[in-house]
Amino acid sequence: MRKKISYKIIWSVLLAASLTVGFPGTKAVRAEEKTSYEKDIEEADKNRKRLEEAAKVLKSRVDTFDPDASDLELYILTVDNVYLDLFEEYRNSEKELEELKSRVETSRRDLEEKKEEEEEKYKIMKDRVRYMYEEGNVSFADVLFGSSGIADFLNRLEYRFRIMKYDNSVFTSYESAREDAEASEKLLSERLDELEALQNYRKLQLDTMEALAEKKAQTLAITSEDLAIDNYELFSHWDELMETEDVTPILEEIHEEDLASYRLENIIWPLPGKKYISSHFGYRDAPTEGATTFHSGIDIPANTGTEAKAALSGVVVAATYDPAAGYFVKLSHGNGLYTTYCHASKLMVEVGERVKQGQTVILVGTTGVSTGPHLHFGVQIDGSFRDPLDYVWYGKE
Repeated sequence: MRKKISYKIIWSVLLAASLTVGFPGTKAVRAEEKTSYEKDIEEADKNRKRLEEAAKVLKSRVDTFDPDASDLELYILTVDNVYLDLFEEYRNSEKELEELKSRVETSRRDLEEKKEEEEEKYKIMKDRVRYMYEEGNVSFADVLFGSSGIADFLNRLEYRFRIMKYDNSVFTSYESAREDAEASEKLLSERLDELEALQNYRKLQLDTMEALAEKKAQTLAITSEDLAIDNYELFSHWDELMETEDVTPILEEIHEEDLASYRLENIIWPLPGKKYISSHFGYRDAPTEGATTFHSGIDIPANTGTEAKAALSGVVVAATYDPAAGYFVKLSHGNGLYTTYCHASKLMVEVGERVKQGQTVILVGTTGVSTGPHLHFGVQIDGSFRDPLDYVWYGKE
């Protein structure tokens, strides 16, 4: 009798153990992985909402932006400052776009890996189920009554537990892989939504800049004749700038070096890849409204943000703002030779800086008296502007 009781006790204890068999730490690891995916999903969703709200704010700002044009210089400066702010935001969103594209590609690769892992785990589980169905399963009764004694029973039962543990691990492993694949797919979907929101926002930024430039052009066309804007000369504050900046020591170094990259015969085209000239050098019968009848350089249209290069090595003697030229850079190359780069959306050099031929000096824009994004490029020798096409042409790079 005692023997039967002890068998029942052993049976009940082992059966209870079999029902609670598991893998310590599995749930903790799964929770941590799910939390990681959930955090990324929440971040992507938050960024998408932030971008959508930013787009609404930007549209509202533009719709209500209507500065007074009675003081044309102040009007141009006001519009240009807003334009520059928009451009800086656009540049920042470009960096954000590249980073987001990288995250999207990472999510794509992660999803592919998780899907492959899910399929592999599913195959293993399916094969195990098929084997159990075909071979049958040994019951506890078979283990109990087929044992020759307690030692044999325990050995058989341990083997039984191992099979159960393996079966449980196969199922748990598949469930884990399936949940990972689902979470990875959801994350990719959220990041694609975020990417679409960012691309829409960037398009709105670009459209806003173009609309702002067009609005400024229309205002200049309406008010320029009444305000005699044609009296403006490019670099109207040049004398003041020359008085406040002393770059003589650097210019003397250039004269001593006499390097080929400083000589006029070696000048290069300042806007690689952009050939069309919208306005040539010299007097114009019908200049752009608000511009001077004498055009002191050539205009090369290009998208906002295009990099304009130093045509020769030199020293920056001006990097500032002028109501007509907008944000501009002027380089001295020694021996009375200067080149100018006007209407910038961003200045990439500072006064006193020594630049190499081919170095980016400005990013193309439409600041100052300008009706669209372009580079105004000028060549000045001994105080007089010369036709740049006498010295450089497209392809001379």
